[in-house]
Amino acid sequence: MRRGGRLIMANKNDNKEYQMLASSVREFAQKELAPHLGDNDHWPLSDFFVAALDKAFALDFFHVMLPEELNGWGGKIKPLCLILKNIAEVDASLSAILLTNAVAQEILHQADAGDLLRSIAGESQKPGEFFTAYPLLTHPDEDDMLLQAFPQNGHFVLTGQAEYVALGPMAKRALLPAKTATGGGFDFFLVDITQAGIKMGEPILSMGLHACPAADLMLDGAEGRLIGKPGEGPHYFNRAMTRMLPAAAAVSCGLIQGSLKEALQYSRKRKQGGRRILDWSELRLILADMALSAKTAEILLAQALHAVDVGDAKWAEDAYTAAIYILEAACEVTSNGIQALGGYGYTKHHFQERRFRDAQHLSSVFGSAIPRRLNFVRQCLNW
Repeated sequence: MRRGGRLIMANKNDNKEYQMLASSVREFAQKELAPHLGDNDHWPLSDFFVAALDKAFALDFFHVMLPEELNGWGGKIKPLCLILKNIAEVDASLSAILLTNAVAQEILHQADAGDLLRSIAGESQKPGEFFTAYPLLTHPDEDDMLLQAFPQNGHFVLTGQAEYVALGPMAKRALLPAKTATGGGFDFFLVDITQAGIKMGEPILSMGLHACPAADLMLDGAEGRLIGKPGEGPHYFNRAMTRMLPAAAAVSCGLIQGSLKEALQYSRKRKQGGRRILDWSELRLILADMALSAKTAEILLAQALHAVDVGDAKWAEDAYTAAIYILEAACEVTSNGIQALGGYGYTKHHFQERRFRDAQHLSSVFGSAIPRRLNFVRQCLNW
């Protein structure tokens, strides 16, 4: 039901409410995103995409990880993934924006920074005011950290560079990991990126997700607020990352579904040699592989979401398994989606090439694929 123009759920644990949410998201994606896909894959954002962002904000899609009193679903991962998956079937860039902001929110939640979440939600009247930028493609424990934080007069100042900060060109604040003076660890700092002492580089032209902009930040004595307890940054990150792995997988799952749907639609209509190309055994094998991957992804994602939300003893193992498989499967499925369309698959008139680029980009969320597999072995299998 709607209250004050926003979508409100009566019972957050009822499967019917999840179905209502998914239906609402699909309706939004088809109405606000699908008609303008050709215009939306770039930065600066098109007017159509800005309008879609405003609508998504009004529908509380960006609030889903917040407490219920802030129009959220109490931190449950399944509602977020329903939103991400159904939007990504149409436009993965908007899902990436949602994912980036949700990851920042989850780290704040893990650090018991509920007061900050409430303050941000209460003060924000539009998306740019609400967003928290975050370096989504980095893993602080694995990447060289070029940003350092120093205590000064009761607060912290940050100096150095934060690379590839997603949403940097759109947000007013960023959540950044930085080395601290004590030891070789890192902590998280919330930084107002509009302050003097911070210079933002040009938006980075990347392979995919063109409407989810990122930029490098150069900080020179910029003030930052320490998030949580000193020295606990790795704990906050690892806990948040593991919980959010299914969310990244949900975006890729949406790309898989979107690629399969377009391949099927095209192969049913396209004729060559007097018959539908769908009737060619070679193409049917390609489509069968795509469908099997799509079904496997759905099963793994559903299992992971349930395990995470109920706190199953092996929830981390399920989260890693789903993410590793789905993020990699999306690259293969979207490549097959291009092949299913033949030469047309490489053109911008269709959207298979865009899905392929987006899937490759997403495969680097929280770091590259090989370290992700090694983390799975170390953390979940205790090898």
